[in-house]
This record gives sequence, structure tokens and C-alpha cells, in this order.
Amino acid sequence: FWYWLYIFDNKYHLNKKFMKKYLIILSLFFSISNCFCQSEKETIDFLNTKLSLYTQSFPMNSPAYRNIKTGFDENSNKIFIFDLFVDNEFFSSEKFQGKQINAVTLVRNGIGNLCIYLTSNDGLILNKFYGDEKETFKNEIRILLNVKDEEVYRIKKALEHLLKLNGAKLVDDNLFKN
Repeated sequence: FWYWLYIFDNKYHLNKKFMKKYLIILSLFFSISNCFCQSEKETIDFLNTKLSLYTQSFPMNSPAYRNIKTGFDENSNKIFIFDLFVDNEFFSSEKFQGKQINAVTLVRNGIGNLCIYLTSNDGLILNKFYGDEKETFKNEIRILLNVKDEEVYRIKKALEHLLKLNGAKLVDDNLFKN
């Protein structure tokens, strides 16, 4: 590239002002074309990997994992389905639209681990336990994790990204920053 630019400059005797504008436009083009943002599928795959490794069941202290998938409700609205498995058996399921979540917060539990709470101010998270025919609405999903804080922050950031991709208007968790 630089060789051809040198030849072009020697042939047509380009001035420095033109070259500066040309290089700025060219560098902007390459920087914009190289932007990368994780897709919804990549984010869900990342979350499923992390949540399968670090989910903790409480108070049972049995092996547990979560599985996140997408689906559609009876009105053809896109929903997220968070399934919880304990001892490799289905335990509960939570369903919601991304735009129904208002906050993703971190809370330290009684044994010192950070937990992630997904909150719906309107109580629009549909919950169903294994064996129950009845589904109930609740206002939060608690994701109990057994991992270092840095990994919890990464999982929280991925959850926020996934929800924002699907219309969530999340509350800023640092309201007092300048």
C-alpha cells in the first residue's frame, strides 16, 4: 500500500494537505470496518459456558447449572428462558422479555460470594418450578455464583449487553459518579 502511495505521489506530486486528509479518511474507514461487537448468540454461548461452570445451588449445595435460551411467547414476543438444573435435573425456569428487566445488580450473599440479581420493577418474570403446574410472576432472578469477583463482573457485563441488545433500559449502577 505504502509503495503504491509513494509511486502515486511521485507521479502526480500530491501536496501534504491532500495526503493528510486522504490518510485520515483511510484510517477512519479501516477503524470503523474493524469494529467488533458480540452478537446475541455469542453472548448467550459465553453466558451458558460460564453459568454451567460457576452456578451454585442454595441451600442444597448440590451441583447446579443454568441454561439460557430464547423463544417466543403466545403473542410472538421474543423471550429469554433461564432454566436451572440441580443434580442434572430440571429444577425451575424463568421467562421474560429483555425489555422487562430494569436492573442487573450485584449482591454479596451470606457466605461472601457475589450474586447477580436481574430485577423487573413490574414483576413480569414468569417462574415455574419442576412438578408445579402453576406459573407465578416474580420481580427478580437470583443467579448464585461460586467464582472470583472478576469473573462475576464479566458475567454481569455480558448479561447487561444481552439485555440491551433486546430493548432493556437498565438503571446505571453507579448513580453518584461524576
